[in-house]
Amino acid sequence: MKTFESLRNTIGRTSRTHRVLACTLAGLWLLRAFMLPLYPLCDPTEGRYAEIGRQMVVSGDWVVPRIDARAPFLGKPPLSFWATAVSVGLLGPTEFAARLPPYLSMLALAVATVTFGVRFGNTTTGLLAGLLLSTSVMPWVAAGTVFTDPLLALCAGGALMTFYATLMSRTLPQRRNWLGRGFFALLALGVLSKGLVAIVVWVLFRRKSTLVLESLPWLSGTAIFAAIAVPWHVMAEMREPGFLQYYFVGEHFSRFFVKDWSGDRYGSVHDSFPGMIWILALAATFPWCIAVPLALGRRRRSKVEEHAAGMAPDLKWLLAIHALFPATFFTLSSNVVITYVLPGIPAGCLLVGDALSRRSRQGNATGHGAPVPATRRFVPLACIVPAASILVLAFLAPRLTAGKSQRGVVEAIRRIDPAGEMQVVYYKLERPSAGYYLANAPTHADSGEELRAGLHDNTCNLYVVKRGHEDDMQAATRGLPLHLAANVGPFEVYSE
Repeated sequence: MKTFESLRNTIGRTSRTHRVLACTLAGLWLLRAFMLPLYPLCDPTEGRYAEIGRQMVVSGDWVVPRIDARAPFLGKPPLSFWATAVSVGLLGPTEFAARLPPYLSMLALAVATVTFGVRFGNTTTGLLAGLLLSTSVMPWVAAGTVFTDPLLALCAGGALMTFYATLMSRTLPQRRNWLGRGFFALLALGVLSKGLVAIVVWVLFRRKSTLVLESLPWLSGTAIFAAIAVPWHVMAEMREPGFLQYYFVGEHFSRFFVKDWSGDRYGSVHDSFPGMIWILALAATFPWCIAVPLALGRRRRSKVEEHAAGMAPDLKWLLAIHALFPATFFTLSSNVVITYVLPGIPAGCLLVGDALSRRSRQGNATGHGAPVPATRRFVPLACIVPAASILVLAFLAPRLTAGKSQRGVVEAIRRIDPAGEMQVVYYKLERPSAGYYLANAPTHADSGEELRAGLHDNTCNLYVVKRGHEDDMQAATRGLPLHLAANVGPFEVYSE
């Protein structure tokens, strides 16, 4: 609480530039919230994770995540699904409800980054770090996409920050113990996040083992960790034997280090080449991966800048290791996606914010430039990604999502069957967002035999098929008079 009061008071009495930064951040996050319901859920990722949350609400089963009533989903931990289920249960199955948990996770991470930067650096460091984090490509996209990484990034970033705050509170035993327990709780909530390994590397490299052993509440912290992390894993294994083997070994090792791994139950291998993760890291941090090196590399550091107050050297080492660890860990893996670098971005933003803050102090001491000379030039740069997303939403979103979302198909189905009395059958087509938009999982048939076996004389059906499979479907439903009822992008809807 004192930290938030300090942040508010500091911003209130500081320069106009800082207030501009704070207002820019607030405006950008309000814009991001406004955009959440304006584009459809895309398959497979968004539709799958949103439907898993809806299935939890409908079934009442909060232990085993399910894609539908038939198939458990054991590839991810359940925390993000629980958050989605709570949101959908309160707000209904809408795009806004599905995307609200990742939005709140990234917003909380941005607030934590600003607060941490102000507490252990200065106001400029915190606000710049928050601006860099909020307007990089990956965090901006993550704040409006239904997937598990935003909540994991929040847990990993929160664990990193509470870890360091615990070490710095060793003269205040009560505060240190509460922070330490919070650290263990956040580790448990993001059980296999990359933050823990990065912290261990930092402890060994900086020879802080004794300090860590003395500062953290190991007994109560371990109990908290076990109480949060262990029960679900035990219950999931009891409900679905073999879960632990697949989840820990398959999803966390084989997926990344076994070439052409054939055990993936829920997707396909993202085959690229070793080192691809570094290219993805540059894309994830655009435009700052270009703008920041140019801003910091224009002139040599002065003695004023070298001795300017800022983050402690030990903290810089911790942040550097945490920022680089995800990309370093996945360097040799060819099965990578851009979201893997997300947990390291907040630490990198704090480091860059500190460097830019020192440069601004050089400007003050030499009498050149505004109080924070780089900041005002960065505000227009901060608008690049949000402005680009608005343009994509306005002009390209319908074309980009035409074959990746079932919102248009479900709207057509509701026009055909306003009362919702007809059974919807998807033939040779898995689209999880259909169940979410229908608020009722459709029937799936992967072959003509399955389709014929599911036909009932007293039930009228609607059939959804991707263009190119309609002749096969009509042959499988021979004897039924089918006619084309709707054509939505690459999908066709037939009614009896």
